[in-house]
Amino acid sequence: MNEKKKLIPCPSYDIAAIESWLKDMAAEGLLLKENGLGNLIAVFEKGEAKTMTYRFEPSAYILRSDEVLDEANRLAKNDFLEEAGWKNLGIYRSYILYCHEGNAELHTESEIEAPLRYEAARARSIAMLETLVWVVLIVSVFYRRCMSLLIQTGSVILLIAAVFAVLSVFSGIAECVRLYVSSSRLEKGIPFEHEKDWKKHSRFYRAFRIVRLIAVGIACAAVFASLGDEGGAGRIHISECQEDPPFLTVQDLDPQAEYKVDTWLEEFHPRINTVRRWSDPLSIDNWIWQEISTLDTADHHWSAAMNITYYDTEYEFVSKQLFKEYERDVKMNADEPITLSGADEITAAVNQDGFIHLVFRKGKKTVYASLNVANAAEGIDMTAEAAQRLIDSVH
Repeated sequence: MNEKKKLIPCPSYDIAAIESWLKDMAAEGLLLKENGLGNLIAVFEKGEAKTMTYRFEPSAYILRSDEVLDEANRLAKNDFLEEAGWKNLGIYRSYILYCHEGNAELHTESEIEAPLRYEAARARSIAMLETLVWVVLIVSVFYRRCMSLLIQTGSVILLIAAVFAVLSVFSGIAECVRLYVSSSRLEKGIPFEHEKDWKKHSRFYRAFRIVRLIAVGIACAAVFASLGDEGGAGRIHISECQEDPPFLTVQDLDPQAEYKVDTWLEEFHPRINTVRRWSDPLSIDNWIWQEISTLDTADHHWSAAMNITYYDTEYEFVSKQLFKEYERDVKMNADEPITLSGADEITAAVNQDGFIHLVFRKGKKTVYASLNVANAAEGIDMTAEAAQRLIDSVH
């Protein structure tokens, strides 16, 4: 095997550091292969130790904002550089990477290099603006359920991943700033500094990159895990649950009645995401409860349906945010407001089908519910009473 792969020890925006690293690798007998520089890994060919010069030439022609930098002239310049002993090793981000055996310099006049680096900075800025547009679109689509997603899938993990994602964006900003600064220095006649001590921060950067990858990986696992179900689902009896839900259920309406489960589904955390139970400081307990059942007494036959989402959090600001999010759903799905009491905040309304939609908050607990309890044959509706009892059952 005549190849060797190495993790790039420098951030992509630190051009001088990567150039210095590649030169040091060549001095150890590792020569970068053509198109061997990737986002994370560089591929080298083992050989004799050599003194090599590596230079990143900004591929500013992509903007075509200057006649001198159009593609035809770029190709002519590439041919000229190859005749001068510079070898094209391929494209890396917004740059073309060249190498030359021995100590050489690609540009000897800073005024020539300055507009190239300005164009590279502009190209990178445009790419970042495009990324920002997508970020805004995604946030606008998922904002309403953002807090719920954080709580359900392990907020600490997702927040850590978000921090590293933000840092990644800032690395692109740092690249633009560095390019603009270097361009202004070049215009003033100050040469661009290609030599840099890349070892100084390499350990920190490697650790940062590894932690970032792990954090993003765990966050993705947490999201996929939330699609699973560890709580159990199907036609089972409430008595078979390992623990009783901390709110009113259909059977609690009349414990003496004959209870029958038509269909029901109950989910409680952790689902598959077991990490959340130990690490999430925002949510202690979260239930998603759906139940369609009947209660038979000597006098009445009640049909009941409950759909309840229950949160118990550590922080009141989280419960308030959840209340605001679900309040919009209540106002959207129901028609006529109704009055209920017994909570710090409450919004309730009934729709045309007789279902009461409500959301209420008691301290750090937030409950969103949709329920209907009625005897259709006798025209008796006790949905409002059941909704009030649901509120009273949460402590």
